[in-house]
Amino acid sequence: MCVTVRVTEPGPRPIVEEQITCKAYNGHIGWDSRIISPGRPGPRIDVDALKAEAASGTSWVAAKAVLPVLQS
Repeated sequence: MCVTVRVTEPGPRPIVEEQITCKAYNGHIGWDSRIISPGRPGPRIDVDALKAEAASGTSWVAAKAVLPVLQS
């Protein structure tokens, strides 16, 4: 499960901090943030990488790798 939080600093040119946290069932977390300035969105956060980081201590990675074989 992933949750996105955006915090806006008020002002004439508001700056936004975007934080994404992904949590696996065993409590492991993948987290990243970025600063979004007016006219400069910055690099996108790779949510798939955060999910993989959170799930690294689970069987999800192995199950995802085997799924295509099981579906064929």
